[in-house]
Formats: sequence, C-alpha cells, structure tokens
Amino acid sequence: MTFTMKKYIAYLLIPVACLTGTGCSNDDETEAFTVIKSEVIFRATPSTGYIVVSNSGDFTAESSATWCTTECRNDSVIINASINKNLEGRTAVITITSAKGGVQKVPVTQYGAYFRVDNNNVLYATDEEVTLSYTVESAFNYHVTPSAQWISYTFTDKGINFILAPNTTGQPRRAYATIYCEEMDKQYKVELRQYDIDDFIGQWTATYLNRRGETVSQPINITRNGNQVSLTGLYEGVTINANTDGQTFSIPTHQDLGTHALNGASYRFYLFGMNEDKTIYSSENEDKILNYTCTPDWNEEEAFVCRFEGDSTFTDGKIMKGIAFTAYTLSGEKKGTVEQFYDLNLKR
Repeated sequence: MTFTMKKYIAYLLIPVACLTGTGCSNDDETEAFTVIKSEVIFRATPSTGYIVVSNSGDFTAESSATWCTTECRNDSVIINASINKNLEGRTAVITITSAKGGVQKVPVTQYGAYFRVDNNNVLYATDEEVTLSYTVESAFNYHVTPSAQWISYTFTDKGINFILAPNTTGQPRRAYATIYCEEMDKQYKVELRQYDIDDFIGQWTATYLNRRGETVSQPINITRNGNQVSLTGLYEGVTINANTDGQTFSIPTHQDLGTHALNGASYRFYLFGMNEDKTIYSSENEDKILNYTCTPDWNEEEAFVCRFEGDSTFTDGKIMKGIAFTAYTLSGEKKGTVEQFYDLNLKR
C-alpha cells in the first residue's frame, strides 16, 4: 500500500492564449507594474504556483532555471516546479517584463528531498491487540510491506500506525515491516516483537558456564504467581525469584535463597551478581542491588532465546555477566561459592 502526500491545490486562473516569452496586448495600461501576490515556495514533489501582477496581458515571464517553467495567463504567471530528488533545496528567479519596460524579479524556492523514520527500529508489544505508532517523514509517497499477516497498518499525519493482532500462539513472535520510498530508492526495516510474561511460563533449556568453566545445558522450569516469577532446576532444591513488568522478568541480586544442606551441614544460600571477569559481588563488597533481566531474542535459526543482561553496572562500573550462589553458615560466616551461572541463556 502507498501513502499519498496531500496535494497542493493551486489557484486556477482563466487561460488566455499567451505563451512564455510572448506579449499580450493591453493598450490601456496606465497603472504601475507590480506583483500583487504570489505562491512561490514549493515542496520537493512536482508543484504548481503562481505570481499575480497588476496589469493584464502585455508582459513576458522567464525563469532562470530549467526545473522551473512559466506560462502567462491573463494577469498571472503559472509556475511549474519539477520533482527535486536532491537533499539540497534549490532556487530560481522569475523575471517578468512589461511591454512598457517595467521589470519584476521574483525569487522561487523548492525544498530538498527527505525520507526519514523513527530512530527506534525495534518495537515491542504485549499479546493483546496493540497499535504502535511509528514516525515517518517523507517528501514523497512511500510503501509499507509487512512480513506477516498478523501485522496491518494505517497511515497518519505523523507516519504509520502498526496494528498487531492478538498473539494466541503461546510463544513470543516477531516480524518485520519494510518502508520504501521509490523516488529516493531508499528503504528502512522496522522489527516488531510481540510477547508477554505468560509466553515464558513452562520448560526451558538453560545454558551457562559453571564455576569450573564448563558449558552446562540443563532443563529448568518457569512458573508465575501474579507479579512474581520463579525459576527452578538451575540447582537442586533452589528456587530463584524474579520480578516481572508483565512483559519480561528480572532476577534481583542479594537474594536470600533459603537454607540448604551441603556436605552434611546446613548453610544459607544467597544469590549475587558477577562481572565479566567472573568476580562475585557479595554483600561484603557491594551493597548495590542489580537486576539480571531476561532479554528475548531470536538466534540465527530463528529459535526463540532469552539472553540475560544486567540492568546497570556495579559500583565500580563493571558490567554484570552472570549470577552466583554463595554459602554462609547459619551464624553468618561466608564459606564460598556453591555454583555460578556465567552468561546465562534460555532456549526452547
């Protein structure tokens, strides 16, 4: 489908047989030769404007540029500007000369071409029917082509409204819309992602590097109770709590994981963050709480995956790259790392 720019409606004046550069007789011309009004600023699209002069007939009109042509009509000069596909604007001068020697020079301006879109090329929506606004500014018509039937659209004064049908698949989904301007031979692609927290519930395969540097893949389960999400299966008997905003979920650090048996003794487990150097930020050296947030994505095989990222940096400016379980005695003495989950990812 094509978005059509609003047409500029020029004044329609009564035609008189008078070609550019030829005179139209008026023996009774007595008034001064002046320009009464004009419309000489044009968009980049093919446009028509006019110049109205004080005397009818006995004058000629000439343009200084080939892209801007003139035609005499009674007391007016009709100006036709051709399409401007260049980014730069351009100017011309219309010289109108009366038979009695009066001259008027009228500058004409045409804007340059442009075709630009919103800086955000990924749009997110929840699973209900959603309308997403997307800004497009163009001097010319443009076409929109969605890659999936669940995406429709309408044009607005500010661009496009993408309309996403309800997602009932039980899985996150994504598609693309291509926005193309033929006159400028330029296109943009916007990605549309649709999912909410219910699409994360169920079985996943977790992949991570453990504390021995080994790559581990194991099944985990995600459940939800209101705004609380729970992950089980990463470590036997341990439930990790996460918070949800309704669309994704985040695991907070400094989390008390409860009491667990280890080597015949009882210990209190806590969840802390770790940086890219695998340094663990326990409560002894970091009091800032970070969130290890699930960021939905798709891999090269178009399989849906969840990649985890820290929502901010640690106090020392380092980036969060994983989580770790640390054991403490029931009296509060730190004993060491139970397990770590570096570069945690989930896949179905």
